[in-house]
Amino acid sequence: MLLACGVALLLRLAPCGSVHLPDVAWRKAFDFAPSESHPHAGVETHDGGFLMAGDGLDYTNANPAINRYVYINPFPYVYLILILPISIGRIPLLFIGFFLGLMIDVFSNTGGIHAAATTLITFYRPLYLKAQSPREGYELAALPHLKTFGFAWFVPYAAIIVVIHHFALFYLEIFRFQEFFHTLLKVVLSSGLTMFFIVLAEYLFVSSKRR
Repeated sequence: MLLACGVALLLRLAPCGSVHLPDVAWRKAFDFAPSESHPHAGVETHDGGFLMAGDGLDYTNANPAINRYVYINPFPYVYLILILPISIGRIPLLFIGFFLGLMIDVFSNTGGIHAAATTLITFYRPLYLKAQSPREGYELAALPHLKTFGFAWFVPYAAIIVVIHHFALFYLEIFRFQEFFHTLLKVVLSSGLTMFFIVLAEYLFVSSKRR
C-alpha cells in the first residue's frame, strides 16, 4: 500500500505528460499458472519504460493448500476419524468431524471444503460399520484398527472412507466438471498415498488387540 501511494505521488510530480499504464495482462507464473498482473499506479521512465506498483493474483492457485497442478495430495488426518471408537454416538461424531475439518480450513484458508468433506465421512462411517458388523456385534469399547479386525476388514473400511473424503474435497475445490478426469486421477492417486500412510501408522503405532 505504501509503495503504491509513493508511486502515485511520483506520478503526480512527474514532469512528463500523461502516463498510459499497460492494460491488465495474463502472464505465466513460476508454476506455469495463468496469473493476472494488475497495475495500480506508475511513472514512465526516461527510456520509455514504466515503474509500476500493483498486485497479482493467480486464480488457479489462489488456494495454496490444494494445488490443481499436483496430482498427489494426501490428507492423512482422515486417520483420526477412522480410529474413533465404534460406539461413539452419531451426533458427537458429526461434531468431531466438522470441527476437525474446520480447523484445517482455518489454518489453510480453504473456505469450508475440509469441514464439508469430514462431515460427510462422519455421516457415512456409522452406516458402513453397521453394514459390516460381525454377527455377534462389536465390543462396546472396540476401536477400528487393522490389528484388531484384520487386514481384510480394515483396508476396505479405510479405503472407502478415504476415497469419499478425497472425492468430495477435490471436486468441491474445483467446483466444475470440465476437469473431471484430471480431478478423478488426483482423487485416486491421493487416496492411494493417504492409505499408505494410514496402513503404515497402523503397523508402527498400534499394538495387537482382540475384538
